[in-house]
Amino acid sequence: MTESAFTRKLIAALRKTEALRDAWIVKHNDATTGGVPDFSVTVGRHTEWFEVKLHPNRPTKLQAWTLEKIGAGGHVVTLGKYGNWTGLDGMCDVYHHSSTIFDRLVERIAAMFAADNLNQMFKEFAAIKPETAGRYSDLVEGCAEHNIPLVKGHCPKCFHSDGKPFILDMQSRVLLPRKGCR
Repeated sequence: MTESAFTRKLIAALRKTEALRDAWIVKHNDATTGGVPDFSVTVGRHTEWFEVKLHPNRPTKLQAWTLEKIGAGGHVVTLGKYGNWTGLDGMCDVYHHSSTIFDRLVERIAAMFAADNLNQMFKEFAAIKPETAGRYSDLVEGCAEHNIPLVKGHCPKCFHSDGKPFILDMQSRVLLPRKGCR
């Protein structure tokens, strides 16, 4: 498989991923965009850039410079020459079935946006828009540390040293199944 064929396959899989349903996925590479990573994924204000390579190929000096300028949001995706492994930023997944390694790569990329998706769900949940109410009707907002529902926006177990309830930030909240729901 060529780098361009693998890139097309990966982008198609990411677009079908439920976790990235609201993502804007753009393929950037063509003959006039030297050094620009192959594609980017944006959810809300969060963008990650990906350069795809077929082992043993490495990013060119210009690509490496661009990824360095992008910083933590720039990634190199590597496919083993025989399709038996994938790498994301140097961390490799090796499985016996090529479909498993590909699915794992898609999951790892989607996981980069998990917090953004959760924050969006909380915003929708808090607003209780009619079009999203059905989607979240079996969920309640809860405390991530204690895994219990919030009462009037506070966790019954989270208090400051002065006894006042602790207001949870977005990273401390989770969506929990409503009692009796599965």
